[in-house]
Amino acid sequence: MCNLYDIGPERHGALGQLEQLLSGLLATLPKLFGIRKTDPGAIVRIQYDEGDGALEAIQARWGFHRPFNPAINNARADKLTGGMWNKAWRERRRCVIPAASFYEWTGPKGHKQTHAIEWPQGRMWMAGLWEEGPPDCGLCFTTLTTGANPTMKAIHDRMPVILPLEVIDAYLTEDDPLALIQPFASELKTYPCANPLVKGAHVGPPIPLEDDWFA
Repeated sequence: MCNLYDIGPERHGALGQLEQLLSGLLATLPKLFGIRKTDPGAIVRIQYDEGDGALEAIQARWGFHRPFNPAINNARADKLTGGMWNKAWRERRRCVIPAASFYEWTGPKGHKQTHAIEWPQGRMWMAGLWEEGPPDCGLCFTTLTTGANPTMKAIHDRMPVILPLEVIDAYLTEDDPLALIQPFASELKTYPCANPLVKGAHVGPPIPLEDDWFA
């Protein structure tokens, strides 16, 4: 689940702290749409070598590298206290991942329908973990997933952990913020769209099926 998302372009106007941090990084990323496993993405984290809790926006590769899987891009929230995720969780190697939209598919193989999911009020900030990968991977991140909220249940039984802005600081800094890992309480916008993975697909924001792009 959640194997494709868009970061989206720089936002203008009255920007919060996270958007201000992100703005300089966006111009350096190889792409802002159609982020897949092993692609470079953007994360915001506490600076690892700073003791004052300063935040930084930095490029990282999507997917933890393991011998049995070169890019593990999702981590179940109910598995954070054990297994491969526990060390990053305990050491507060947590981050948030900016997303303008993410994608899911429904239907049988060969006839799947693509769905775009967005938050009408602005950019989503997905909870994640980070680690230093092998030299050929560099800094890596993975997204956390949890059960679906009412909007998502018609499409998939799980979804990325989307954090409200007011709890992001606690997620990044508290010793064990498991209580913050919940299905997103706000209503999301979902709609059928063109599959951005097909050859020659439009590169940019999701295109709703009813758009003239399909004429």
